[in-house]
Amino acid sequence: MMKNTATLSATLLGILAAAPAGAAVLWDNNIEWDRGGAILIGGERRQRVVDDFVVPDGPGWRIESARFHLLIFPEYDDGGVSEIYFHSGDAPGNQVFSAVLPHERVLSGTNWSRGTGYYYSVSGLDLVLEPGVYWVGVLHPLGQGGGSAPTAWYSSDGLPDGPRRPAHWSRPGEEGWLPWNDWTVAFEIHGEVVPEPATSAALVALSAAMALTCRRRRRS
Repeated sequence: MMKNTATLSATLLGILAAAPAGAAVLWDNNIEWDRGGAILIGGERRQRVVDDFVVPDGPGWRIESARFHLLIFPEYDDGGVSEIYFHSGDAPGNQVFSAVLPHERVLSGTNWSRGTGYYYSVSGLDLVLEPGVYWVGVLHPLGQGGGSAPTAWYSSDGLPDGPRRPAHWSRPGEEGWLPWNDWTVAFEIHGEVVPEPATSAALVALSAAMALTCRRRRRS
């Protein structure tokens, strides 16, 4: 009986070890600029831009962070925080999540149209999404200066996981979301696949098996 319990414990430990651990790239829309162009975000017209990604069939995703490749113009101060927001559905417009969080940025080594490229990372989301189609966007709500062109979002080829549909843009007071030609933008989604229910059951069974082993040892 003790041998069977030990075998069960080893098997369950193997199942738990196979569960996802730590943040991984869940969706790769290619963070690198494809030299195609860039689309303005924010500015005097408060333009918003989103691009889509797909959570596949299964238990869903827990999104921990996202990374964007942005073009920043010299007279612009981004304010130190980013608003990251998500829409759901086959087309953008149904916002399901928004958060304003500190960002980190590093130079990307690209320069275009007076601007300088940066990789922006926003962490601390802890957002669980069920399978389906979603859209992600980013803004700098405390950004100052820069006139009508404070910052822009670099285009990418969308590979390897996209592109599914082109990025879309919208402005407050104007009707709907419009596609940005056939271009997509540079971003990544990071996190983990939500553990399968079997993982939780395995943890309970492992705890019970270990408790049984301890009781048997005390009796002996």
